[in-house]
Amino acid sequence: MLEECRVVDVHRGGGHVGVDAWLEFIEATGIESAVLFPTSGLTYGHIHDLDYAKSVARAYNNWLGETYVDRS
Repeated sequence: MLEECRVVDVHRGGGHVGVDAWLEFIEATGIESAVLFPTSGLTYGHIHDLDYAKSVARAYNNWLGETYVDRS
């Protein structure tokens, strides 16, 4: 089944993949776990206000959990 579902099929053109396509891909390939992080979110370390940085990280983690983890 792996040959039927390639990364390029799921993530065409560098755009947003979406939850359904991502879950379909990991199931088809047999991936049991993954680390998800935002490409643009790597700049969170440039936030100098500690409280704001914690709020941004917490909001992202909550969204990620509700959007991806709770559905898997």
